[in-house]
Amino acid sequence: MSKKGSDQETKLRMLYNDTIKEENIMKENLEDINYYNLLCKSIAANKFYKFFNANLSLFKFLYEGDDSVLMVFSIPIQANKDEKDKKHITERIMEIVESLERVFVTIDYMTLQEVKEDKYYYLNAIIKKR
Repeated sequence: MSKKGSDQETKLRMLYNDTIKEENIMKENLEDINYYNLLCKSIAANKFYKFFNANLSLFKFLYEGDDSVLMVFSIPIQANKDEKDKKHITERIMEIVESLERVFVTIDYMTLQEVKEDKYYYLNAIIKKR
């Protein structure tokens, strides 16, 4: 793994630890997430980050009765024109999933949704507090 990948994973662990300590718990239905509203909430709370070639928002969440962190990765369907390493969307998604597995080992919930109007895939991952 590259140094950039290692730094990104260290930052992800730090962001998770900060988010799990928050008092506000997001109350969203996982089956019907309004991604635009989540984006606005994360920007307003200054919790909007770059992670590899995706945007990342983190929220404290109650999952199966346990404190957890909901991570929403917004992955553009088309690679950035400025990227020197233009990877296919599946490679970019797998890069994120592999990083999550390295950092947290267990992912308690994961879904992937394509929203064509937004031109993004949304990878939702929940990690329970251990």
